[in-house]
Amino acid sequence: MATAAVTKNFTSTFAGVEICGATSSIDISADSIDVTTSCSTNDDAREFIQGRYQWTHAVSGPADMANGGGIETLFDNICNVSAAGGYQTLVYAMDDGGKSVTNPDFGVPTASGQLGVFVTSLSLSADTGGAATFSTTMQGSGVLARDES
Repeated sequence: MATAAVTKNFTSTFAGVEICGATSSIDISADSIDVTTSCSTNDDAREFIQGRYQWTHAVSGPADMANGGGIETLFDNICNVSAAGGYQTLVYAMDDGGKSVTNPDFGVPTASGQLGVFVTSLSLSADTGGAATFSTTMQGSGVLARDES
């Protein structure tokens, strides 16, 4: 039986700035293309092939406005403020320990042209007497890399 990954301290570094949150995820999905024809071998079942994939990254948690520019960097990217807009780099580590086969980093280490990641949503909220929170979603464009070394 395999050992489950236990996250000690994840890190999300967007455009070179660490985004501090309480939860994070990378969601990967692939297109499913129906190729069923009148000549298909099974009249009762459709046939599919795997298409291209896409991915997103999400982070949320308490909104630390003094977090070395994390919220500011996300805001500047989604609002396309100067050079902070557009495609950026992303490095996501589920555990900030050393990289290995069982503890890889994911992301886009370089961004150029239409390759990289950009912010598609940023939500800030606050309640009287409670912690302010944020959530953000980023859209990956191009290959999601898996780095083990």
